[in-house]
Amino acid sequence: MLRIASIACLMIALGPVAPARAADGAQVPPAATAPRALRFSPAVLDLGEMTVATPKTATITVTNASDTPVTIEGIKAGCGCTKVSDPPKGPVAPGASFTLDITLDPGKKGGIELAKAVHFTLGGGTVETMQIKGRVKADENAGDPSEQVVLFRLPPAASGDERRGAIEAEQDALLFAIDRGLAGSARSGEFRMRLHRESGMLFVHGSGEDIAAVRDSVRSLPSPNLVRESAGTTAP
Repeated sequence: MLRIASIACLMIALGPVAPARAADGAQVPPAATAPRALRFSPAVLDLGEMTVATPKTATITVTNASDTPVTIEGIKAGCGCTKVSDPPKGPVAPGASFTLDITLDPGKKGGIELAKAVHFTLGGGTVETMQIKGRVKADENAGDPSEQVVLFRLPPAASGDERRGAIEAEQDALLFAIDRGLAGSARSGEFRMRLHRESGMLFVHGSGEDIAAVRDSVRSLPSPNLVRESAGTTAP
């Protein structure tokens, strides 16, 4: 298992993504992104300090911020440690809101920062994502020695990068595609994925079977070159 010190070095070493350029060297402006239909309150659900192996629940408000009715076809958490209550059935009128309860199980490892994603699939197939975070108190007696940690590199969304919004959207799409590729695999109670957005480092925790399933999902991505396993991690 990798040591925290080595992880920190990897995170510091990464730099911002260079702006895209055309064949003649001219900088290509970032592509415009469609406005989001859903507005989440809070925008990022911060569960604050958490205790090892103790799930924590909080409530969010979801508002239809568009000018047309929206139907929530499904809600999928980024890992098995996150549970979300059912959305309303039928269309949500423009400006209307509803609440959801979100429960996060921090697992058995203390002294870590958690970052999770919840994906909302809307009518027509559009997917919008919200973020959850929390801080797990250190517990030297907790943890599973068989748990592995593997790092993958996604495009980093560096602070101050003018393309940060577009890069974060690309990160969300990659996370969703990886998670979708895991749909047919069993996941252990230790499995979780945590993304550090600025560095683009994706921390994958779990059993050897979990790690192997993530590697298979990454290899099956339409653009697997956008997700690279970090040097220094080894196959089980």
